This record gives sequence, C-alpha cells and structure tokens, in this order.
Amino acid sequence: MSKIVLYKLLPVIVFFFIGKVLLANSVQADTNKLDDVTIVKDYTPTISDAQKISLPPTVVEDTFSVKQPSFKYYFIQKPVFVPFSVQPIEPAKMLGEPLTRYYHHYVKMGFGTAVTPMFDYWYNSLRSKNLQYGIHVGHYSFNKKLKLNNANKISAGYSNNEVQFYGKKLLRNRTLGGNINFDRKGLHYYGINPNIDTIPEASVLFHRYMRMGMELYSQSHYLNGEHLNHNVHLHYNYFQGNDNTFENALALNTRWSVKMNGETYGADINGEYYNQNIADLDTVNNRLITIAPWILKIGNTWRIRAGLKAVNSQEQDSSLWYFYPNVILQYNIIENLMIPYVGFDGDMKTNHLSALSKENLFINPRLLVRNENNFFKLYGGFKGAFTKSLFYDVRITYSLIDNAHFFVTDTSLDLQNQFAVVYDNVELFNIHAELAFKTTKKWYLLLRSEYNKYTMNTQLYPWQKPELLVSGLVRYNLRDKIYIGTNVFYMDKRYAMSYDNKQNIMAVEMSPIWDVNINLEYRLSKFFSGFLNFNNILGHYDAWYAYPTMGFNVMGGITYSF
Repeated sequence: MSKIVLYKLLPVIVFFFIGKVLLANSVQADTNKLDDVTIVKDYTPTISDAQKISLPPTVVEDTFSVKQPSFKYYFIQKPVFVPFSVQPIEPAKMLGEPLTRYYHHYVKMGFGTAVTPMFDYWYNSLRSKNLQYGIHVGHYSFNKKLKLNNANKISAGYSNNEVQFYGKKLLRNRTLGGNINFDRKGLHYYGINPNIDTIPEASVLFHRYMRMGMELYSQSHYLNGEHLNHNVHLHYNYFQGNDNTFENALALNTRWSVKMNGETYGADINGEYYNQNIADLDTVNNRLITIAPWILKIGNTWRIRAGLKAVNSQEQDSSLWYFYPNVILQYNIIENLMIPYVGFDGDMKTNHLSALSKENLFINPRLLVRNENNFFKLYGGFKGAFTKSLFYDVRITYSLIDNAHFFVTDTSLDLQNQFAVVYDNVELFNIHAELAFKTTKKWYLLLRSEYNKYTMNTQLYPWQKPELLVSGLVRYNLRDKIYIGTNVFYMDKRYAMSYDNKQNIMAVEMSPIWDVNINLEYRLSKFFSGFLNFNNILGHYDAWYAYPTMGFNVMGGITYSF
C-alpha cells in the first residue's frame, strides 16, 4: 500500500480505536443497573421534514480577464498579369423609326368620260416646330348633256374652281393661324318642267356662285389649370350669285375655360351676323348671339358636363331670347369597351343663303329661309371598342323642331327648275349606328346607317328626305403598292311635292337609290402613282326631284410628289 493511502487512513483507525474503548466502558457501567422496559406498540421509523435554505441566486463577477492580443497585417503588392485582353462591349442603342420623307409639292391630274378634267395642286411647308403654311388649287368640271325623264337631253355642265392659302404659327403656349379661300361654282339648272317641249339655251340655265372667305384663329395650350385657356375663331364670308344677289356673313366663335379644384369651368360665347341683299327686293339682316356657360367634371370612370345655353335670335324686326339646357353624361363601364352616354340640349340654326347652297345647289338664289329652332333634343347611346381595331357608336335621338325646312319645286317660275322651301314643326326620331375597323396599314372599313322618322304637323311628307340612309367604305392596301377602295350607299324612297291639273298638292314617289364606286391606285414609287376610278356603277337616278345624275363614268390619272 502506498504511503499516501496509509496517510489518509490513519485518522480513521485512531478514531475507530477510541470509539471502541468508550463503548466497552459504557456497556460495562449499564450492566450494573437494569430497569424493566414495556413496549406498547411496534417501532415505526420516521423521517422529519427537511429545512430548505431559502437563498436567492447571485451573480458573482468573474474577475478573470483575458488580454486581447494585437495583430499586425502586412500586404505584399504584386501585379498579376492576365494572359488575355478584355474586349469592350458597345452600349445598346434604341433605333427609332425613320421619319417619313415629306415633299413640298403634290399634283393630281385626271381625265374621264363625259369630258371631265380634274386637277389638284398642293404646296406645303416641310417639318417645322414653329411655322406651317400651304397652298391648294383645285379644278373639276364636266360637260355633258343628260337625258331627262321625258327623254329630252339638256346641257348639265358643272365646274368648280377653288384656291386656298393657309398657315399657322406655333408659339410656346398658343397657336395662331388663319386661311384665305376663294371658291367659284358654275352650274346649269337643267331640271326643267317635263311638260315644256322647248329646250332652253344653255346660257339661260347657267348660274354661278362665288365665295370668298377669311378665317383667323388663336388657340391656347396652357397645361397649368390656373391659366385661362381660349379658342377664338373669326370668320368672314362673301357669297354672290350672278343675278345681283349677295350676302355678307361675319361670325365670332369663342370658348373660354379654366381648371379649378379638379373641375373645368367654361363658357361658349358666339355671335353671327348675316346681311343678305336680294336684287329688286330689300336687304335682310339676321343676327344670332349665343351665351353658354358650362362646368365639366371628370372622374375615374365617368364624365359630366352641365350648362345652360341662352340664344338671342334677331330676324328682320323681331328679337327673341331662347333658353336650352346643355347636359351630357357618360360612364365608362368596361375600360373603353362600353361607354353609355346620355344628353339633353337644344340649339338655334341659321339658314343663310351660303349654307343652303351647299345643301342644295339648285335652290332659288333669292330665297329667304327662317332660322330653325331645335328647342328640345334628348339623346343617348353606347360607344366604345370591341378590340384595338374595331370601334362602334350607336345613338338614339328624339327632337322637337320648329321651322324645319324642306325643299320643294318653285312653281312660281315658268321652268320650275329651282327649289324653294316649305316649313313645318316636326317630331324627329333618329337612330344612328356606326362601325369602324382599322388596322395599321392594310384594312380600313366604315359602316354608317341613319334612320329618320318624321312626324309632320301640316305637310304630308318630309319632302325629299329619306327615312333610311346606309353607306359603307372599304379600303385595302396590298404591300404598299396597290390600293383598292370602294364605297356603297343606299337611300330609301323619298317623296317630292308636285301638283295635279287642278293645282292640288300631290306626292311623287322617288325610287330608292343603290350605287357603288370603285377606286384603284397603283404606286410605282413613293412619289409617283396612277389611279382609275369607276363612279356611279349602278347607273342613273335622281339626286333631287327632276335632277338626274350623270350615271356611270370612268376617270383615270396620275399623282406626283416632288
């Protein structure tokens, strides 16, 4: 046994012998005196509860610390030679589409059957951010005798000559522009009374209209809503016939608007003045003043414009005020796919001589026509786009019109080859439908229909106005070389006013009209092409009562840009 073990057991051995001696002495003493012990029950050993020491734990701060060693780093710079060279990458560039080349001059010349020359010349400035201007000169005529309903042939020549100068100056916040125009039309009143056997000379039937006009305008383009935007147009027109009849027309049309708090406030203020001098008769003045304040509010899916229109009409010696509502509301249901709209308004229309001659060339140039009062107009419809290329618009309108005019044969003339007007107060129910399809280059299609149901007050029919009008236009571009176009139209039957032998009014039914025109163009280059037009393919019909059209004709020609 090792010394270390004996050293550790020595105290234990000493205490063992001391205890042994003491115990032996104790037993020996007790044997001298013995007592009786009575045991009343069995011995049951027990263990008393332990007394726990309730001491909270404490954190003893460790006084041991380690000294942070310090390190020093050294970098040895040594170049590394790469065995290959890096090729630089050119930055990507976005290439825009090249600008279409424009030409200063454009000429179109053609000639057709029935001796029909035509000529158009355009001169335009090229691209400019500040100034644009141009000139247009045009001529069209034909010289042919047409067969009337009584089989007589009569001179029906027609010519149109026009010249126009136009331009505009583009400033920072507005555009200034204007134009000067001249238009001369020569025509024959060839729709003479069929009961006349003798055919008048062409000089007796000839009439000339001449127009000279000027327009100046200023239009602002402020994007900041605090500025007052304006659109001002000043027009002057002089109209003259070859029978000492002339008309002066002056018109000022303005629109003012300003944006405030998300709304647009505006007003349309217009004035029209017409001075008509009729040979051997009196001078007639016609004035019209319109004041129409409005407010426009646009939301995310809706748009509403509401206002009031006040019109002062001064015809000869009378002056009256008329008031019309001016409200339109539209709501975008499905992201421009379907936009319903509804409106309620009215208006006063001036029927001056120059405007009537555009509606019907064969009117009596000494005609005086009253203003037309459309005092109630309620309309609503749907518009939108089925696809990115297919658009539509369907509208229903109900109107109440006073002094609606209708063209009738002027029986006060021996030849009865001019038209006068009669008036009536009418209810007009109109359905307008339009469908357009357009792709970028190849196809363009437009279908339009108009249904008009007149409820007359005194007249038997809406003279020479059809109930149904349908027209269609189709154009096709074949590889930017061949262009094919066609238009088709249909006009329902009409009724013309006539008289029987006892001078009683009778209605003459005019047959429905179908017609087709086809246009072909072949482009040899971007600046030179040839064209061929086939007009009135389905033949002969009356555009106005007793006025037959020229019928089928062909015209060919060229276009040239330089």
